[in-house]
Amino acid sequence: MQLGIVAGVATPALADRVALLSVDMTQRQLLEALRSQHHVGWGAETLRKTVAAMAGALSPVCHQAQANKLRSLLDLAAASVGPRCVSVFRVYQRQE
Repeated sequence: MQLGIVAGVATPALADRVALLSVDMTQRQLLEALRSQHHVGWGAETLRKTVAAMAGALSPVCHQAQANKLRSLLDLAAASVGPRCVSVFRVYQRQE
């Protein structure tokens, strides 16, 4: 990203919106949403370029964020009370 422009075509705010929407929409749906909501007339190539740039920018922090989330969920599960015990690979009956 140079001068606040992502992939040479989008502001950081628009690129962030595109990245978020790309998770839940098809390419066609996303292009239509960009046209109707943001008055942006991109083609598929520009869309792909922007999504790829955002994926590349976020990938270094994504793994650590996912690992932190998993750790917090495992800690929560370990602290829970009940008949089942959670491990990373399986769920098994607690031995008391």
